[in-house]
Amino acid sequence: MFQDVLYQFKSQICISRKESDLIFKIILRKHKFRLTTIYFSAVRLFGGFFGKWKTKNTASIIVVSELSWLKS
Repeated sequence: MFQDVLYQFKSQICISRKESDLIFKIILRKHKFRLTTIYFSAVRLFGGFFGKWKTKNTASIIVVSELSWLKS
């Protein structure tokens, strides 16, 4: 899943955990996933236990404009 890639390569792409989780939520909402709130809450609650997050905030504007890899 995309979220796993962000978590695995967090140091190479210089993204904070909060930003990574927000991208995950945006993708789920964009595709009208019914369990968005539950999945997002689980990621926010348990995601901090895996790996050390050194980047707090990059102050970047995150824009998800096209999800071409998910098109039917």
